[in-house]
Amino acid sequence: MAPKKGVPPPEAAEEDEEDEEMTQEETFQGVFTFPDLSEYAGDYVKTNDLVGKVVVIRDEENEAGFSVEMGRKFLVIANLDPSRKDLSLMRNGDIVRCVNGEKVPGLDEYKGLTEEAKEFTLKLYREKVILHGRGKLTAGPESFEGVFERGSYASGTFVGIDSSKYTGSFRSGAYH
Repeated sequence: MAPKKGVPPPEAAEEDEEDEEMTQEETFQGVFTFPDLSEYAGDYVKTNDLVGKVVVIRDEENEAGFSVEMGRKFLVIANLDPSRKDLSLMRNGDIVRCVNGEKVPGLDEYKGLTEEAKEFTLKLYREKVILHGRGKLTAGPESFEGVFERGSYASGTFVGIDSSKYTGSFRSGAYH
């Protein structure tokens, strides 16, 4: 029997629902330093981007090459073994959402699906910070203070490396 038109298969519907939950945005205010040493103080949103699926195969000592712990809301990767090249897609802090296609809300569910398994597949997400709202970004001698829209300058004052200033609107992060 052919599937009904316009009706996704059950697995697809579950995946879409799950992705929607993982990509919901939360608004925050704070101060932090990026890896490139630029500093930001102001409003931002956090969301999660899909990293992908990682097949985990335990080594001869039955080690997976990482541990999992409960984060603020979700399970996260911790203590990732950098010598495990087969896990190169993973990073410490990545969110573990599914094991073998099953949603894992807590450690008990995760352990139930992985403790005895020689091989299993994880669906991972990575937290993403987007500058959005009022704030100040400083990168070396350059700075921007004003309103950010989805990570781009919207309106405010930009001070360049030569101390020149532009105050006004920006379109796609450029003077306008």
